[in-house]
Amino acid sequence: MSTEKLYNLDFVYEISKGNVDFVRSLCDVYISNTPPIVNDMSTALAAEDWDAIGKLAHKLKSTIDTMGLTSIKEDIRFLELSAKNKVNLEQLPDAINKVRTIVLTSVEQLKEELTTLK
Repeated sequence: MSTEKLYNLDFVYEISKGNVDFVRSLCDVYISNTPPIVNDMSTALAAEDWDAIGKLAHKLKSTIDTMGLTSIKEDIRFLELSAKNKVNLEQLPDAINKVRTIVLTSVEQLKEELTTLK
């Protein structure tokens, strides 16, 4: 696995004004809440529940932006709009898999970084 971080906490540090406890808190929320949403998206895909995929992607959009996950910024928007409008449905599985992989890998990277955050 590449050691390149998939996330960028610059915005988190900016809004926290350098408060490490706040940074840690936001990161903990991301680690706790984001993987279940991605899992729900996979479940919705299996059920062909396009509305749920659109809503879950919308829910993730600001989180993806806040955590600086630029590699999936467009994918999450693509998922939201495609599912909402029921278009490009054949492309949703690949997009969801990419989002899932990036989110789960970034969670592991972030957990590692939090052990060194002081």
